[in-house]
Amino acid sequence: MNPFKLFLCGLTTLFSSGSSGMTRKTRPRFSKGAFEVHAHRGNPKVFPENTVEGSISAVCEGVDAIEMDVVVSKDRKVVVSHEAYMAAGKVLTPEGSPISKSEESSYNLFQMDYSLIREFKCVLKNKPVSSHKPLLSEVIARIKEYTASEGLTVPIFNIEIKSEPEAYGISQPPPEEFSELVLQVLQEHHLEDRVIIQSFDPNILNLVHDKNRQLRISFLIEDEGIEKNLSLLKFTPSIYSPHFQLIRSRSFIKILHSLGMQVIPWTVNREKEIIRMVKLGADGIITDYPKKALHLLRTR
Repeated sequence: MNPFKLFLCGLTTLFSSGSSGMTRKTRPRFSKGAFEVHAHRGNPKVFPENTVEGSISAVCEGVDAIEMDVVVSKDRKVVVSHEAYMAAGKVLTPEGSPISKSEESSYNLFQMDYSLIREFKCVLKNKPVSSHKPLLSEVIARIKEYTASEGLTVPIFNIEIKSEPEAYGISQPPPEEFSELVLQVLQEHHLEDRVIIQSFDPNILNLVHDKNRQLRISFLIEDEGIEKNLSLLKFTPSIYSPHFQLIRSRSFIKILHSLGMQVIPWTVNREKEIIRMVKLGADGIITDYPKKALHLLRTR
């Protein structure tokens, strides 16, 4: 076991709850019909969210997919970050100072070169760990390197393009450029068959589909109305990904399955809701607690 793996898996065991020890390779992964566990923003209850360390620790635990968010820097680098700014409570300045809520939006990543972004420290409350906001290419490369060294299957990369129409040209590039930048990274790593592209923005998803029709695409949903939501797309996505509270019956999922889509809701954290999603027939979940979810699935 290499030192990096010992460090990550040791911290994962120390800081997380649930069953102890590593759980990788204990169930079939990526098999047809299997219930998938997508680690939301890496492993955010153990490491700072959307970091290399958090993502690799989730791989250690045996997840099917690493979910992450991407934004774009001033010099057009694809950066893994949930916000397009330095969020209060999640990031410290290069000098180690906290960022207040009132000033966080002034740290617009789209107006900062990546060399500066990298100097800020991503932190997790009450945990003695810190990291930096990585490039998408760095996360992919480090996970591929780690899985190769350990004889593991490369997980699915579930990449959310953080895009909002009102932010075009302000905190993100226009959809055409944004989608092209992300697809370039995937092409460089030859990962199209291990990727899901997801977004709340149908404009981005329509462009991605036009550019690469082989990619699995997931439409993130926060409002009621299957027909209304799907009318925003020019195609049928591979995955319909609603907030879990929108799923109230098995018939909801059956409708989506009949249309040829998988159903993978977000963000499912409580034990009773994880079990409910399994019983209703969902194809997987996105969760902040991948270790807990995997333990529940293995012991059911």
